[in-house]
Amino acid sequence: MNAMDNSAHQALIERLLSETGADRALCAGPGLAHPGCDACDLEALHALSADTRYPLAIVAADLEQLQAMSRDGRLAALRDLHARRLVIIPTGSARDRRDESESLLRALGLRPLREGHGVWYHDLYDYKETPDWLNPRFWANPELWDRYRW
Repeated sequence: MNAMDNSAHQALIERLLSETGADRALCAGPGLAHPGCDACDLEALHALSADTRYPLAIVAADLEQLQAMSRDGRLAALRDLHARRLVIIPTGSARDRRDESESLLRALGLRPLREGHGVWYHDLYDYKETPDWLNPRFWANPELWDRYRW
């Protein structure tokens, strides 16, 4: 699946909507028109109000668009404010210059959705793995204060 065409985009959107259980999504970029999505131009992402939140946002863009969206904060705003899950589909030059787009997307906290497909995602609720030290066995336990010296 090196070059994703419109039918592949539609199949991906269908699968993402069904897997996430999202009733609606924001789709921005060429070839992402879908009945379950609110279509939006990449430039119009600035106009989203702060209280607009989607369960899923899907963006298709080439490397130059991704770099511009990263510089002016549109991707970060989408990730942090407007979507619970963000999916990025690199197109054109982003697929050709994979190293540059990979470093940009990793810097934004995105991970590959599936290895080898070139689709990246960020889920607000699983983006950070819980560290081993963050569990009850390492915290002070008042019931044991008289038994053990801390």
